[in-house]
Amino acid sequence: MKNLFLAVSVFLASLAYGQDTSVKKLMKLAEKGDVKAQSELAEAYLKGKGVKRSFQDAALWLEKVAETGDAQAQYQLAHLHLDGKGMPKSEEKGTEWLAKAAENGNQKAEQELALCYRDGRGVPQSTEKYYAWIEKNADKEKAETLLDLAKAYYAGDGVTKDVNKAKFWADKAAKKGNKEAELLLATWVYEINPSNPEAIQRLMQVAEKGDTEAQAMIGESYLNGKGVEQSESKAIEWFEKAAAKGNATALYHLANFYFYGNSPLIGKFPKKALDYYTQAANKGNVDAQRQLAVCLYNGIGGTASQRDAFNWILKAVNANPSPITENNLAVCYATGNGTRQSVAQAVELFRKAADAGDVAAQYNLGALLLEEPQQDVKKAFEYLEKAAAQNHLLALKKLGDLNFTGKYTNQSYTRAFEYYNKAAKLTPTPENQMLDYFYQGQADAYADVLFTLSQCYADGKGVKKSPHEAAKWAMKAADLSHKGAFDWLLKKVEANDPKENPDVILTVADGYFYGKGVKKQNDKAFPLYERLAKQQDNTQAQKRLIEYYFEAKNPQKDEEKAVYWSERVAKKGDAETQSNLGKYYMTFVPDVAPAPKEKPAPAPKTPAPAKGKTTTVTTAASTTTATPTTRTRVRPSARPTITENTPVKTPAVNNRKVTHNAPAPKTPMKRLNEHKGVLWLSKAAEQNNVAALTELGAYYESKQDFGQAVTQYQKAAHREYAEGQYKLGNCYYNGSGLERSNEKAADYYKRAARQGYAPAQFRLGNCYYHGEGIQQSDTRAIDWFDQACDSGEKQACDMLKVAVAKK
Repeated sequence: MKNLFLAVSVFLASLAYGQDTSVKKLMKLAEKGDVKAQSELAEAYLKGKGVKRSFQDAALWLEKVAETGDAQAQYQLAHLHLDGKGMPKSEEKGTEWLAKAAENGNQKAEQELALCYRDGRGVPQSTEKYYAWIEKNADKEKAETLLDLAKAYYAGDGVTKDVNKAKFWADKAAKKGNKEAELLLATWVYEINPSNPEAIQRLMQVAEKGDTEAQAMIGESYLNGKGVEQSESKAIEWFEKAAAKGNATALYHLANFYFYGNSPLIGKFPKKALDYYTQAANKGNVDAQRQLAVCLYNGIGGTASQRDAFNWILKAVNANPSPITENNLAVCYATGNGTRQSVAQAVELFRKAADAGDVAAQYNLGALLLEEPQQDVKKAFEYLEKAAAQNHLLALKKLGDLNFTGKYTNQSYTRAFEYYNKAAKLTPTPENQMLDYFYQGQADAYADVLFTLSQCYADGKGVKKSPHEAAKWAMKAADLSHKGAFDWLLKKVEANDPKENPDVILTVADGYFYGKGVKKQNDKAFPLYERLAKQQDNTQAQKRLIEYYFEAKNPQKDEEKAVYWSERVAKKGDAETQSNLGKYYMTFVPDVAPAPKEKPAPAPKTPAPAKGKTTTVTTAASTTTATPTTRTRVRPSARPTITENTPVKTPAVNNRKVTHNAPAPKTPMKRLNEHKGVLWLSKAAEQNNVAALTELGAYYESKQDFGQAVTQYQKAAHREYAEGQYKLGNCYYNGSGLERSNEKAADYYKRAARQGYAPAQFRLGNCYYHGEGIQQSDTRAIDWFDQACDSGEKQACDMLKVAVAKK
């Protein structure tokens, strides 16, 4: 039948192209079995050369040639089957002929057959066969294909794992200009042996070409001391290079520096951490998504948003679940914070995390299993006990409550007391310092524990009855604004027992004065303070009266009474009061003579010194005229002098110097009582009160006694007092009483800045901006200007604009 069809085909072709003698000859030869003629005739039909184009006729002659083992014919026939030309489309028959062509050495067939195996086209998908056929023609493949082959050997995906072959093919791809291959090759060499000099060298070469992944890897190498000597400064340098181009890993690491504040090079700055976490999270970094969720839920670095926190923690769990992220997501489902409540989903996630050993999840699961419909009391207690064994505050409180009430277990005040007592010894982490877990009200729970513990002592439940211990623990709870504790103590005070512990009365008064556990009510606090201060000479009550009389918003503000009580407490040796009193006497007031009492006025006379207040002793020293600008030294050099009491202009950028010149006040000024100020500051300084040491140093500096000033500043600075460190830094910067040293100035500014002292943050920003005493860095300058600006330093806000515009 096939031969008959061929005969008809030849006859019709001869009718149509009777004048083409060459085709006639090919047909005769082809019919006689001449393979070459058959091949040429098939080609003629494929291209319509000398005959009418016919894929069907071409396929018939190609099949005859292909059956002789001709690889090219097999390859062509395969494509006719694959494309459905001249016959029904069939990927199975197409790949069958591709395989025959490939086995006979047709390179195109080998490459295409490899892709068929890769994609499962016409044959069962087979990674192994894909790479086997690719490798035969690898030298002629694209760089991307060679890279796939390298990855396969490195991972053992479809081929036997062979790191050397992986490196070989990656190197081939890299030589063809594939940048990813360069990075992978460098990465593999590094992972195999980080101490190999070639490893870091390869990474460096890729990083220096601008590859951000390599830059981030080098940053991690320096951060962890892996393959190189550990260096936070170099780590940060490489992270910043990569982060500038949007590398998510680098952004995440920089965010950690700002979030934890553990590095001496970058201060803690939650707002900046939030920004970097957000950028990294948006680029898919799972670790950043996890931390961003914590920031948003706990309100770290910005406004809290439980909805956004839920969305990010959900992404983190979906991408790469961990016990902590599963627990945090479950908290959202359990509470309905940020999403629709789903206890079933919460239980499932808590169980996964709890069984993996997460202590917070163990508590949360235990608490949920006590409730319907998922109630399982036995399991609940098992999980709660596991968490309590690891001193989990909420678990200890829960078990204490259950034993105290006898719910789901035999009532046992003794066991309840034991749990409460353990919990009371813990220190709850504040919400804005909860860095890993979503906050669950630990502070309030802790206050509840303290008050319940006080009631155990009050009623003798689980412990020997002790009114003293009951009051002690209630006072601690009330100090944490626990309303129940405040009310309980208030009842004791209202009983008017003359033997009542003064501290109880003081705690209630503090509740009214500071609004702890009750609305702020000065009118109720004052009588209690006065009662203790006058009748019992209670120092703490007297100090509260000082604060009460000095309070700016208090309608009963009375400086004279405040000073009276300050003198009384200071004479007892209270260093804090001595310091505050000394500072008060050092206050500058206008040095103006009193107006004449009668008119018309007599001939002008020399005005008498201003009289002091009734509580002030006027001395020669106290009438000495002084102004806030007396700390400025006149220098022959153009270098600016840092002063304390003068307004500061926006730093001049052109000469990289800080200008601190301000017009002198129009009205002459004097200290309120210089003699008393020095006296009380000195007494407080003798007790190493850091505020007094610093204030005394400022006084000596205003008198140009820089040696004494430095002595006082050093004592305060060495006790880690931020203002003292800042002012000592100024002395080094100005060369006042010390040999000038930009390096030491910058060091003291940094120590003060890291404690949140805004003036030091501004000065440190200037040091970074101008490279004074520290390596120049616009990035670090912006960091510190930003923090100082947030703290209200206007000049820092001005410089922040300048630095950002420059960068």
